Amino acid sequence: MSVFLSLTYGELYSQKLLAPESGIYHAAFPGMGATEDVVTEELINDFVSLAGKEITWVYFSNNWFNGIKFPVNNANEIRNSGRVPFIRIMPRSDWRTGELDPRYSLERILSGEYDDSIRLWFKEAKTFGSPLLVEFGTEVNGNWFPWSAVLNSGPEVFVKTYRHIIDLSRDSGADNITWFLHLNGVVWPVEEWNKFSNYYPGDEYIDWIGVSIYGSQIPGEDAKLLTNSLSEIYDELSSITESKPIAILEFATVENSGDITKSAWITDALNGLANGNFPRIKAVSWWHSNFVHSNGDLADMRIDSSEESLTAYRNAVSSEIFISVPLFNDQ
Repeated sequence: MSVFLSLTYGELYSQKLLAPESGIYHAAFPGMGATEDVVTEELINDFVSLAGKEITWVYFSNNWFNGIKFPVNNANEIRNSGRVPFIRIMPRSDWRTGELDPRYSLERILSGEYDDSIRLWFKEAKTFGSPLLVEFGTEVNGNWFPWSAVLNSGPEVFVKTYRHIIDLSRDSGADNITWFLHLNGVVWPVEEWNKFSNYYPGDEYIDWIGVSIYGSQIPGEDAKLLTNSLSEIYDELSSITESKPIAILEFATVENSGDITKSAWITDALNGLANGNFPRIKAVSWWHSNFVHSNGDLADMRIDSSEESLTAYRNAVSSEIFISVPLFNDQ
């Protein structure tokens, strides 16, 4: 159970999530359905029970399919369960990928067209009254989401739009938000303009750097060990800013991924982080989900996709290095 439940809303208000003094936060997207936003205390507790370890935050999506609305019910469900809500703001009107959204383009957001709705979102976030973790424009350095830089003439529009979003939050008094920049570990396209640092709004805007690192999301596809993937990008991630902690906001893999078993991938990932080789990494969040690809293949990234995988996860996160109690600081 997270420590903030013993505090009053007033004591919590205007707090940012700090890196732990020692250890690594353990968190999750605990299987919130195909829309990534079916938040229930039962699903949260089911994941914690499977993992055998408490979690710091609960990660879920805030799609704009039905308008720009603060997800108050989901946030309350998570807070009432004793964890911190982590909201992925996904500025899209439908599920399309690889092309601009017809409604919520970065240019239209930046122009101020949706400022009134966004301000209302932040006013409701302020009224919520306790800490929120928020990101905008997940995995922007890929080529799949409508806000991807490759679809928006490069990173500059994203950076300006993210600053605009955070400026609106400040104007609305929503200073109970910790802001994350969420990049993908694998960039596409591999071009100089697509470097991690080109997406950074600045230390005055961002509190944490986040990254997704997956093994394989397709059964039969070879998976690279997380420690190998992280080693390739760690220096570049760390060079974005010297002062902000780094979180692995999404990590997972499927069964049957080449020569590497899922249990071995899990063990490598968590033990590799626990051994201190990547000291800037201060949080990890497993993507506990399964979904069907367009070809009918099941991508099962749940920690209990097999007995061996579940045992590996439970054993690895049992290390005292993985902690759940969040540390906040008045701002």
